Order: sequence, then C-alpha cells, then structure tokens
Amino acid sequence: MRFLLSRIRNACRLYGMKGLVGRCVLKVLSLVGIRLKVTYLYRKRLGEVVDEDCSGYRELFLPDFEKQVSVNPERFTPEKMRRVRQSFGVEGNHAYGIYDGEVLAAYAWTATRWLITEEHRLRDDTGFLWDDYTHPAYRGRGLHGKLVRIRERELVKAGKTVALVTVAFYNRASKVAFERAGYSIRARLFAYVTGNQEYIKIGNETTSKM
Repeated sequence: MRFLLSRIRNACRLYGMKGLVGRCVLKVLSLVGIRLKVTYLYRKRLGEVVDEDCSGYRELFLPDFEKQVSVNPERFTPEKMRRVRQSFGVEGNHAYGIYDGEVLAAYAWTATRWLITEEHRLRDDTGFLWDDYTHPAYRGRGLHGKLVRIRERELVKAGKTVALVTVAFYNRASKVAFERAGYSIRARLFAYVTGNQEYIKIGNETTSKM
C-alpha cells in the first residue's frame, strides 16, 4: 500500500491531476484497441554555447544501458532495451547521462539526422531532443534542466541552430521545464491508429501511413 501511494504521489507531481486522468484515459482506450497520442511540438532557436558548469556527464553507449538492467529493472525492461538498441542503430542518435556511482541518475537523447527513426529526415540546421528520463530517487534536483543545456551545447557543436522537442499533453513537469528553458509551442500533434492505418495530424493537416 505504501509503495502504491508513493507511485500515485510521484505521478501527481509529474502530470498534475488533470494530466494523470488524461494518461489513465489513454491507457484504458489502448486496452480496447484504440491507440491515441497527443503531444506538443516545442521549438527553440539556439544561440552561442553558454559557458556554465555542465560537468559530470558523459556520452552513453549500449553497454552503459545494459549495465543498468540489474540496477533499475523497472525502467530497463526487455522492451525498453529493444528500443535502446534500435535507437543506437540510427545514424545521428546520441545519448548523454549523469551518474551517481553506478546508478544512471538521468539520461536523455539527441537526434541530429533523423527524427528518432529513419522515416523523417531533420533539416540540416535542426536537432531533436527526446526520451528524457530521471530516476525517481533523483527527481527535483535540476538534472532534467542540466541535460537540456548539455544537449543544446552538443547540438551547437554539431552546427545546429534550432532544437525541437515533443512533450505528451499530460506531462506537466516536462512542459514547465522546457518552457522555462526557452522553448515555445509550435504545434499540437495528434496521432491515432485504426486497424492497420495510422493517422498523424499536425495543426490542421492530416497524413496517414500504413
């Protein structure tokens, strides 16, 4: 019971009550075969590299994630590791992390060539931030914001002048963090699947793919 209450409190802190209800609704719909995804696309124009303390991080590789399977099995499930391996197989994807001893306290990815998978090519001046994660025991310490700045520095070094990020509509904590970091909403993305057909709506435009 104590563990359940702790998880509920953490969820409320991350998503807010409205966000938590929205996330639960999506979970219920997925159980009956209706898959919906609503996210916000944020954008920021990158300036010069800011000279501040962004130490204590390093680029991550597949063995780094594999070592965390035994440290944090709740996060690094077989399905999660399958997606991690897939991500490393895409050109231009890079992961960065902050450690506390052997524990990967926080990590996040950048994409510099493709939008995560090799389906949508990024513009030459644009990078994409994704899969931000902070271990529950280390939340509230500013690690998310630090990883945002770290990745912006890496994108500037790679010649990028624009950063994009998508945030689930129910993730209040991430929306607040990126807005504080200077990101602004550019569009709402709405995706849903019916049968074998996937529809993606950006603003007033709708596209479909098999």
